[in-house]
Order: sequence, then structure tokens, then C-alpha cells
Amino acid sequence: MLWLAVAFPELGLAVHTRAQPPGTPPRPLALVAEGRVRACNAEAATAGIAPGLRTASAVALCPPLRFLEQQPAAEARLLRQLAEACIAVTPTVVLAPPHTVLLEVEGCLPLFRGGAGVLKQLRRALRPLGVAWELAQAPTPKAALALVAGDLGAASLQLPMPHGLPACLPLLRQVPVTALPWEAPLQRKLESLQLRTLGELLALPRAALSKRLGIAATRYLAQLQGELPNPQTPLTVAEDFEATLLFLDGVSHAEGLRFPMKRLLDDLCRFLRQRQLACARFTWRFAHQDKSRQQLVIASARGEPQAGRFLQLTELKLEHFRISAPVEALTLQAREFEAQGDTRLALLPEPGQEDEQALALLDRLRARLGTDACQAMQARSDWRPERAQATADAVDGAAPPRTPALPPQRPFWLWPEPKPLRVMEGRLWWQGGFTLLTRPERIALPWWEDGDTRDYYLARHDNGGHYWVYFSRQQNEWFCQGLFG
Repeated sequence: MLWLAVAFPELGLAVHTRAQPPGTPPRPLALVAEGRVRACNAEAATAGIAPGLRTASAVALCPPLRFLEQQPAAEARLLRQLAEACIAVTPTVVLAPPHTVLLEVEGCLPLFRGGAGVLKQLRRALRPLGVAWELAQAPTPKAALALVAGDLGAASLQLPMPHGLPACLPLLRQVPVTALPWEAPLQRKLESLQLRTLGELLALPRAALSKRLGIAATRYLAQLQGELPNPQTPLTVAEDFEATLLFLDGVSHAEGLRFPMKRLLDDLCRFLRQRQLACARFTWRFAHQDKSRQQLVIASARGEPQAGRFLQLTELKLEHFRISAPVEALTLQAREFEAQGDTRLALLPEPGQEDEQALALLDRLRARLGTDACQAMQARSDWRPERAQATADAVDGAAPPRTPALPPQRPFWLWPEPKPLRVMEGRLWWQGGFTLLTRPERIALPWWEDGDTRDYYLARHDNGGHYWVYFSRQQNEWFCQGLFG
């Protein structure tokens, strides 16, 4: 087997910096926890900041240094998002917290035509997320993790893919023991034994090591060398989408939200494309510096994953949305999905195919005017004309049930109230004369309801239009109820 260990050493910093647009002037940043620096960016490192330094000393070395609190939950969400992006390379992706992902890729080498193709596909999958990463390869999961933690990943990539453990052992022997994922008491034992590299550790008798370091340590070494099985649990993809960006400084205007919104929408569209899903509704959540919360719901007539269109609808909504206070965190959430339709383009439109331009116009109108201003007509299973159609939100706040087969010759436009007709010289009259074109169609109420019985006709008006007229047997009068388009 061939394992790739993809490490994200700046994962904690990326949680805070992914919202910054390109071209933002760099400034020294440091991630702190329990009063010490855990990680820092290049600008801070240039000023002498290093992991393990106390915050007071760091400020003395670099007064403009900006401290960032570690966000374990946000880091875990981002690591999972990065891991799901790696599914574009291989289905066997394993989380290795706090900042590493394991990929088993030997079976994918023929698909991507060798190791170079695998690495190219991996770069293509991770580049849009904007998080720096390092890579190591080895025949066992623990060996790959040890190489990437010991800064020997670049050297391991010089080996041909795939390779066996003998080719990897010279590199493994160079790994510092401080890079091994062992607890502090065990590291102190290694220091007391003056063991500095993994090679020195592997050269000692296994029985003696077991007595001094414990069974867990020797078991780790055996799994690292492939002597014992080391089963891994593949990642299970999330069913819902939720991603958050944190801001270094509060954002109080819509223009400052454009880039982070675009980044989150790109993440959502990758999520949808991987699962071949469509999303017609998603929600923006704003966390403000004054601890208040706001949300903005975006609905679309088309749910295909197109980040540009989703961003356009969001910007139209923001024109009428007031940000109550500076935003410190932006979250995009989507939970309502449906199977993605066939998006292949045809030379000639199929009968009944939806008009993309009309749907795009509908999305813009809803974004500008609100969802209540644009309503769709839907058919209901009822023979009475005034109840046979309704708007989407006209029945108890829910969409009316559809019926696939309604009686023929039904006009789309119905008057709110039927218009009475006069009989003049043997013809029906209303702003002109009517000529009946069809035999009557009788529509009566169910036996359990009291009401009128009507005889409906298709009629042509003198103006050339076609209308729906009926004779009321109860009132013994003629009425016009609708107009055919």
C-alpha cells in the first residue's frame, strides 16, 4: 500500500486568515494558547517569533504582533473540509488530527497515470481552499505521518511511487524522536536515554524497549514498519454543509463581505458537485462583535452549483439588508438538497424544457422584491375552475398539490369574479360579441356541497381572443370566467 500524509501546519492561522482577500498587506500574526505561541506566520517569524515563546516575550520582540486565540472546533471543521476535498483523489481518506490527513493512493495510480498525476490532482483539489500544506509518502500510515512531522516529506517524494519499506527506511531513521506523537513523559524518557532520532530507537532490542518505554511504544514501532496491522477508519462525508470564516477585524459593510462570501460559496459548490446535488436554499449567518446575530436566507429557482450566480443573488439581497454591527464571523449553512438534474446542453430545446433566462430573471426579481412578490401558479386536483389553480403559498402557507392530468380546455387567466354577459340579437355580448366554438362541458359540485351547475363553452370574441364562458343553470344567466393566453 502507498499512503500520503498531507499536513497543514498553518491550519490554526488559516482559520483566521482565509477571509482575507488577495493583496491584503501582510502583518505579523501569532496563534496563542495557554500564554504561549503555538504557531506564527512568516512576518512574525522574521521578527524572531517562534512556537513555544511566551506572549510577553513575543510582544517585546515584535510590538505590532497580533495575537489570535486558538479555535479547536473551527480547526476541526476546516480539517474535515480539506479532507473531503481530497476525496477527488481517492475514496480512502482518513482524518489524523490535529492537522493532518492520510490518503491511500496505490489503487489510484493507474487512474491518474502514476504518482505525478496523483500529485497534480491533489494540488488541483486543495488549491482553491487557500491553505498551505506539506506532503510525505510511505508504505504505512505511521511512517507517512512520521516523515511529514519530521520535515522529510520533500525527500520522500523523490522516491518512485509506489515503493517498499526498505527504500523508505533511510529517511525514517533521520526522523527526530521529538516528531513522534508520544506523550511528554515518554519524550522525557527518550531524552534521558539520549535517543535523538528514530534510527537510534529502531537499533535497540525490541524487548528492552518494551520494558523501558512500554508496550504501546513498541507496538507503534511495529506498525510503523508494517510488522503489525494498522487499520484505518475512512472518512464519512457530511450530509449537511456548514462553513465559517473568522475576521481579524470587524466588517461593517457589504463590500467587505464579498470575498469571504465568494470563498464560502466556492466551498459549497465543491460540496454539491462531489455529491451531484443541487441546493435551492441556503442561509448566511452573521455573528457580530456585540454578540448579536443576524441571518439572511437565499432562495433560487435553480439549485445547480454555480458560485457566481449564488453570489449575485446574495449581493441583491444585501442591498436591502442592514448589518446591525461589525461582523466577526460569517457562516454559510445549507441543509436542503435535491438530486442534480441533467445539465447537458442540447442542440434544440426539448419540449417543456425550462427557460434558463426566465429562471435567472425570476431569481433576480425575488432577490430584489422578496419572495412574496413573485408567485407561481400551480394546479390543484379540483374540477371547479376557481379552485383548480392557486399560487404556491395560497394554501395554508404550503405549495398546493400538483395534479398531472387536468381536464382539457382550461384557460390560464381567470377573472377574480365572473363577468356577466348579455344576450343581444341571439349572441352573447361583453365589449363585443362571442361565437361559441365547442359543445358544453358540464361542471357540477359534489353531491355533499350545495351550489351551482354550469355548462362551459370555448368562445371566440370579435377581437380575436378566446374566452371561457358558461351558463349558470341556477341563475339562468351567462358569464365569462377566463381568457386563454
